[in-house]
Amino acid sequence: MPDGLMITRQADGRILEVVLDRVERGNALSASMYRELAEVIRRAENDASIGALLIRSSRETFCMGGDIADDRGRRDPDYSAAIHDFTEQWLSRSIPAVALVDGAAQAFGCALALSSDLVFSTERAWFALPELLHGLVPVYAIAVLDASGHAATGARMMWQGKRFSGREISSFANNVVLCASIQEAEEGIADIFTGWMGGNVDSLRRAKRFTNNANDTNRNTILSGAQKALQHALANADEDPRKAQSYLSTATSNR
Repeated sequence: MPDGLMITRQADGRILEVVLDRVERGNALSASMYRELAEVIRRAENDASIGALLIRSSRETFCMGGDIADDRGRRDPDYSAAIHDFTEQWLSRSIPAVALVDGAAQAFGCALALSSDLVFSTERAWFALPELLHGLVPVYAIAVLDASGHAATGARMMWQGKRFSGREISSFANNVVLCASIQEAEEGIADIFTGWMGGNVDSLRRAKRFTNNANDTNRNTILSGAQKALQHALANADEDPRKAQSYLSTATSNR
């Protein structure tokens, strides 16, 4: 398990909890974290006892995006393939996912949250796709939101580039549940999981597959385009550590 992830099971093992815990980097997702998350989903798919995923963070910041740099500050050559592998697994999963956001969700972290089946957001949470304001294109964030049925939300956030509060995002993202506090969010999630687990895991997975099929028309085309665009952009960062850190440049200044 790479540093930055904690995986536990709840409710007699039927709920898999994924905790992002890379606080010193704003819980940004490295290539190794993407690889492990993809493997977690693969293993969960083969475990018939798992009925739901919960994704949250250990601190207030949910996730500030992707970290394309390796430990030496250079572009990680595995980053493009790793985010693509994770994205394919995430979008094709048959297990419903709930995200709990109690702080910043930016760039791909924003897309990860909003592409979950339900998002419980506290009032102090905020969401943003600010890349265009810094000369970047959030190709995978837009691809994930588009392929999960949230194209309009992704486009609005990308073009405006601003922070949207939890209250603002809940007014136009129809899968977001606004909560006054972290305690209220946790209680709401517990109620949802109690209801889900009162049925059976197979029905949850069939429901998720049905919603996947509804959004599946252009998924491969969308992801292929995102992969090519990201590979082209990252090719320019090979010899420039500043560019390799660019996805985090706004994260460190906004926290």
